Formats: sequence, structure tokens, C-alpha cells
Amino acid sequence: VYNGAHSGGDVAFFNHYEPMDMHWESVSAMNLDLAVVALGANDISHLSTEQFLTGIDGIIERVDPGIPILLLGGYLRGDYNTEAGRLKWAAMQEGLRERAVGQVAYFDIAPHWPVLVPDGSTSEGLMYDTPPIHPNDAGMDRMADVLTTALLVDAPPVAHRRAVRLSRGATVTRKHASACSPMWLVH
Repeated sequence: VYNGAHSGGDVAFFNHYEPMDMHWESVSAMNLDLAVVALGANDISHLSTEQFLTGIDGIIERVDPGIPILLLGGYLRGDYNTEAGRLKWAAMQEGLRERAVGQVAYFDIAPHWPVLVPDGSTSEGLMYDTPPIHPNDAGMDRMADVLTTALLVDAPPVAHRRAVRLSRGATVTRKHASACSPMWLVH
């Protein structure tokens, strides 16, 4: 897991900020199995929906071809939990859903997150800021649990595209689900 988050970072930061070239070179060198893009909480405050989605398009283009991308539909930050904020957030999320084509998927974490209000009273101890914007350690744990549950479906394992090996006569004899992942026994 590589967390490329930057406090205050937005789509423009990841697309146009010169020091981020090293970030993208590092990401490319990691041979990722999945790139998760979780942006929007900072963007809603100063970008239009169109600017945000154009920035998302730029990020999708920077991820190496063939690497699956998960666009994470986030939670609405507390200080934008107003009628206008909810409408803008819904438009941003709809734009993310529309980009879920081919190697790009969308997952909405909001149903698994408390509704946030400016004074932080409904943050359930998951947020640093008041108004609640960014998750604290407990919030990151919750986010990891939600994503792990969403990603670990009952499906055969996926070999990394650079580590596929073929052999003759291999058969899957049974599947066992351990506490952290499914395990396939192959003979």
C-alpha cells in the first residue's frame, strides 16, 4: 500500500504540481495491482464540478495502462452539508460514476460513513477536523475495513499481470477462506 495523500491536495495538485512528477514515477515503478483515487473533499470548496472531473480525467490518464483504477466516492465534508453543497457533491459523484468504464470502477463509501456536520458531532470519532474533512487513524481503519470488504469478493485469485506463470496439469482442488483472504489449493 502506498498512500499518496497530501493535506490540502486536490485534482490540480496531482495533475500540475511539478514535484508530483516524482510521485507519478514512483507509482509507475510499483507495479500496482490497483490504484485507488479518493479525491473531492478539498476540491468541493474551490473547484467547479467540471474542473474536478477534468482533473480526475487527467489522473486516470497518468495511471499506467492496464492497472485497474477504483474511483472512491467519498463522504460529504461537514461544512458543505448544505443544500447547495449536497447538490454539487451529487454532481461530482455522478461524474465519477460515469467514468467507471473499462479498467475504471466506482465505489461509494458514503453509505458506510457517518453524515458529517460542521461541528463534528456526528463524526463518530473518525475525523481529525472540525468541520470534519479528513479521517483520523480510526477513520482510516474504518475506510480500510470497508474497502477490504468491498474488494474481497468470493472470486478466484487474480495474478498480477507481470507475474503470470503457466504450468501443465494444475488443478484447483479446494478453496479455504482465512481471516484475511481466500486461499486456493492447487496441485
